[in-house]
Amino acid sequence: MTKNELMELEREFWSNTDDPKFFADHMIDGALAVIGDSVETKERAVKSTGESGEKWTNFKMEDARVVPIGDCGAAIVYKGSADLKDRHYEARVTSVYVMEDGRYKLALTTHHQTSDAKTPVAAGRR
Repeated sequence: MTKNELMELEREFWSNTDDPKFFADHMIDGALAVIGDSVETKERAVKSTGESGEKWTNFKMEDARVVPIGDCGAAIVYKGSADLKDRHYEARVTSVYVMEDGRYKLALTTHHQTSDAKTPVAAGRR
């Protein structure tokens, strides 16, 4: 998988936060999402996408780096930022993808938050 393809797949996760089917189809069984001090399973991530109905806007991905993992995996590391309603969010993100059923699926994502998620949008954009 090329860097651009991996970046596009990662962008799709951010733009489909209200679509549980997308998460179910694009995560391996046993996948984990480590965000802040929370560790969520695939099942919980799928459920929460259906419950929230909220979408991130103004998503940006900066300083993306891809690290191949053998012949069937890759990690992408980047600085991500986005807005959710009146909140601005910034984090260092690492997502690990593995080949399953002929396509890459998310196995693990970690977000190390670099800003207060409750920061008003105007204040978050300095």
